[in-house]
Amino acid sequence: MIRLIGAVLFILTSSLYGWMQAKELIERRSELNYLSQLITAFKSEVSFQRSSLGEIFLKISEKSRLPYQNIFHRIYRGMECGRKSFEDMWQEALERMAAETCLKKEDIQYMMELTNLAKAIDLRYREEIFEQVTREMEEQKKLLENEYRQKGKVYCCMGITIGILGVIILI
Repeated sequence: MIRLIGAVLFILTSSLYGWMQAKELIERRSELNYLSQLITAFKSEVSFQRSSLGEIFLKISEKSRLPYQNIFHRIYRGMECGRKSFEDMWQEALERMAAETCLKKEDIQYMMELTNLAKAIDLRYREEIFEQVTREMEEQKKLLENEYRQKGKVYCCMGITIGILGVIILI
């Protein structure tokens, strides 16, 4: 009886691990979609409101959820104090995004292009920067979608299979 309970628990544990690995891919895709919405809001603020970058980061921080709210608010405070350059603050913000969310560095590395916004005076050039970032973000979303299709179900099946094989070996 104890062996049976242990076998069931072993299979459930390994299945849960496989499911958690697949869920991580789903969460990354969801976070990237949310970040895409924030970038779209950021683009509309830059294009139509013509506010300063600091004010735009404040508005975006008010509209966003944690941890993005804190990250964008830190950029706003940093721009108001003028302690660091925008490039340095944006680099730190991207590092925080990678650390505080389930996004990986490769999911957001292309967003370094937004550092050119501080240098861009021409509205057309700013829009080109956003278009480029949006295109790269869409490509990353497609890559994550393909990765989930390829690996998500495999993770779940591998968890169950490893659990069953482990039980067979242990019994």
